[in-house]
Amino acid sequence: MKKREALHLIEIVAETYNMAFDEKKIDIWIDVLTKEGDYKQSLTKLYNFIKQNKYKPTVSDILAIKPKEFVAEEKPKEETHQYKLKHDPEYAEEWRKVKERGFQLLQELKADD
Repeated sequence: MKKREALHLIEIVAETYNMAFDEKKIDIWIDVLTKEGDYKQSLTKLYNFIKQNKYKPTVSDILAIKPKEFVAEEKPKEETHQYKLKHDPEYAEEWRKVKERGFQLLQELKADD
């Protein structure tokens, strides 16, 4: 979130709740909002807060943190399960044993019913 966007949220709070902001409080709110806040999500959260609450909000009541982007790292082809099954006999044998144990466990569970 940019500083001017944070100021816009503060203005809405100040006008809606007749809330006084001195310079120090404005600086604190701007600092908190701009570090990790997402403007659009925080604005939506603020409007929802206004609709549901008659009491003044704290900065945490309106701060919406944008989730960090997840970047999937692609494995080299040689490290994939399918590649190892075809090209690594030890891996394929271990996988066959795991599947067999799982199948046996399922059979035991079915037998208990």
